[in-house]
Amino acid sequence: MKIFKHIADLWSLVVGLLITGKYFFCKKPTVYYPRQVIEPERTRDFRGPIELVGTDADPRLPRCIGCMLCVQACPNNCIRIEKAKPAKPTPEEIQAMKEAAERGEKAGRAAASGASKVPAVWDYDYSLCCLCGACVETCPVKSIAFSHEIYLASQNREDFHLDLLARLRRKGGQLCSGCPNSDSQGRQPGQAGTKQAAAQTARDERATGKNNAEARG
Repeated sequence: MKIFKHIADLWSLVVGLLITGKYFFCKKPTVYYPRQVIEPERTRDFRGPIELVGTDADPRLPRCIGCMLCVQACPNNCIRIEKAKPAKPTPEEIQAMKEAAERGEKAGRAAASGASKVPAVWDYDYSLCCLCGACVETCPVKSIAFSHEIYLASQNREDFHLDLLARLRRKGGQLCSGCPNSDSQGRQPGQAGTKQAAAQTARDERATGKNNAEARG
């Protein structure tokens, strides 16, 4: 009886080897990273870290209106937004408010000259993000989307603290190199050379530059 048991065990081994041999000669679904990389067309369905979506008129400027709904929806508190401070009233606006006060009307600034809807700070901690998509679904102006970055890796946790405004300016600058009031990097005046943007650039290069360099090698 033992010999039949050994034959049965041997047959299960043969079946396993046949399955292994079948897929051994098939085309591999994986790549040998970093010597090989996946084509961008195959990463379109990948959910990477979130990114801001630029406006149609200027892809360097986010669609974000500073409503803070994404901050409230995020279960891990990985989003931090600071609204831009309202610009100082111009002499014409001051004069218009005085005239309105003299007429007995409510002396308020014009809606167009109020606080800017463009946020001043849009920070994102990818190390805390669970990629649930709550912020993407909540945004009323579709200003947040999943990126397709699959090679974001680092041994430094700080590299995953991302300034999405700076990333959008760099990405939008590549799409809008001919836009007015921009430098060679696609950044607007007053934004090129800021310490925050420079620090974020360094973190991005550490997180992705090494992988790309190894892949080319």
